Amino acid sequence: MILYALGLAAVGIDLYAGTIWPGKGVSFAPYAGVILLGFSGFVVLRHILANAEARERLNQALGQRIETTKANLLASESARHALEIAHAVKLERERLMREIHDGIGSSLVAALASAERQGKESTTAVVALKGALTDLRVAVDSLEPVEGNVATLLASLRYRYEPELRKSGIGVKWMVEDVPELDWLDAPSALHVLRILQESVSNTMGHSKATQLTFKCKMALLQGRPGLRVEIADNGSGFNMEAPATGRGRRNMLQRAEALGATLEVLSKRGEGTATILWLPLVRRQGLNLEEGQAAER
Repeated sequence: MILYALGLAAVGIDLYAGTIWPGKGVSFAPYAGVILLGFSGFVVLRHILANAEARERLNQALGQRIETTKANLLASESARHALEIAHAVKLERERLMREIHDGIGSSLVAALASAERQGKESTTAVVALKGALTDLRVAVDSLEPVEGNVATLLASLRYRYEPELRKSGIGVKWMVEDVPELDWLDAPSALHVLRILQESVSNTMGHSKATQLTFKCKMALLQGRPGLRVEIADNGSGFNMEAPATGRGRRNMLQRAEALGATLEVLSKRGEGTATILWLPLVRRQGLNLEEGQAAER
């Protein structure tokens, strides 16, 4: 419309100029055609560039949507694979627990019942079988998913040993606080923790002549690093820390703690009881190998 008006204006100017300056040969109409052609080309070029830019934006948007879809598919596939692995691990754990309970566990229970029926002459066998049965149950407990909850491990240990502790005249004091979960505490690590604490409880029952065993757990810093301070302490006779160790118990405990990236300290004084203090890091350093602690099993 504008171009049409411009052409008419040029023709009108030519007619008007011809009446004012006749014979001068002034003509604007040809220039108007050139201007119209140039302007039309500019408009067409502008539309072409705008369409090209819109097409480029559309291609970029489509590319981003494709990449996002691919990433979502990969994440979905990884999540599905992780769920399949977790389900397989759960089934295998349940199978192992069932086999241990129905196989070795049942055999130990039967042997213990038979030994107890034979009377006092089998006292040593009864004690050994009870110890073996408790060890087996602790191992099975470590297979239970604790979701990194140390308090759950302590409660499991207390549940297993409290009846025997009370028979031995040892009361239990519970001072476990609400502590954060440890993301790295899987089944092998949980077994190491349980074995360390189990050794402490066994020593209290066998040697300390204690009347009380205290379970403690709380948050604590060690050299600026956050972690959990787990302590099992008794009020028994204690022992001389400077005397050389005669057994492998303490050495095995230290090996397990080292494999965990934890810190273990055993404090005792004659007449003042014994305390086993295990510090577990909230975040464990990479590159730790549990095989060193597993050697203590042997």
